[in-house]
Amino acid sequence: MEITLTLNVEDVNLVITALAELPFKVSCNLIGKVRDQASAQLEPTE
Repeated sequence: MEITLTLNVEDVNLVITALAELPFKVSCNLIGKVRDQASAQLEPTE
């Protein structure tokens, strides 16, 4: 099951910062997913 959240860039950065405070083995996969999805949305379109 997946959910969709709508967050502004500042909120996403705050979530990543908070996840970075957790042990790496706990948070690394989720940080990667958030960054991948955010990067795909921030790429300029032509």
